[in-house]
Amino acid sequence: MDPVLGAAAPSERWRRRETLDGASPNRLRFAPVGWREVNPDPNSRENMDVRHRALRSALRPETRSRLEIIVAECAGKRVLDLGCVDHEARQSGRAEWLHGHVASAASYCLGVDADEVGVKELVGAGYNMVVADFTGDLGEVERHGPFDVVVAGEVIEHVADQQALIVNARHVLQPGGRLVVTTPNPYAPWRFMAGVRCETWENVDHVVYAFPSGMAELADRCDMRLVSWSTIDDTRRGDLRLAARLLVTRTVKRKPFPIGYVNPLVLGLLRRHSCLGTAGETAIYVLERPDAAPGGVGQDPQLT
Repeated sequence: MDPVLGAAAPSERWRRRETLDGASPNRLRFAPVGWREVNPDPNSRENMDVRHRALRSALRPETRSRLEIIVAECAGKRVLDLGCVDHEARQSGRAEWLHGHVASAASYCLGVDADEVGVKELVGAGYNMVVADFTGDLGEVERHGPFDVVVAGEVIEHVADQQALIVNARHVLQPGGRLVVTTPNPYAPWRFMAGVRCETWENVDHVVYAFPSGMAELADRCDMRLVSWSTIDDTRRGDLRLAARLLVTRTVKRKPFPIGYVNPLVLGLLRRHSCLGTAGETAIYVLERPDAAPGGVGQDPQLT
């Protein structure tokens, strides 16, 4: 039987990893095998089925906000917050400033950002921060570790080397520690429609979109495990009534529609087929460092 979904699973697609679960010493942990162990062809139907099952088992529909989810992961933990300045130091005055919430919830919090001016201002305001490019030399960051949680809130889409970020996060995490990544969801219908219409509306500093299968693959390559993912919508773009109202008023007044506007019929179809749960504005991925690496704790994977 499939240990997650309850359906029969071929033995070559799943294996029992006999590593003890810390919460229950007598319970064995089940995990999907890597696709290379099934078939060397990444385009094979068999491998796509392995990835599909892994993603379905990790999907956790969410009703909480982005802030609530991150704060819950960080509560009482030793936390490293990446990109803490959030573009400008003056962002610290906003109620939704992520680092402020993380620092309040954590038992210990270190902020990291490459913005030297912003870090200097916020250190002067009493925050615990260091200047570093987290995809390069960890330098002073490593001295403060290890951490229980690494937070990358709206960071990965700005980074040229996503694999280096995850490898370095793994390096500073405790065994069993978690990397929490939030990022724009490329499958949000309004983002898709903006792309179809060739409308420029994203932050121009974004260089990549992270998607579920790609994050699962990056986790595997970095000896991490994608334990959960979901999308949330803190905007009103998925509001069916608002979309319908805009359709009527803009049509009558012959005004252009907002960038990324989605017809209410499309939103209705997504809702009917229960797809809005994976079509939210923001995707949230939680990657976990295994309790023990195949080569022993402390041995990190090489960049490939």
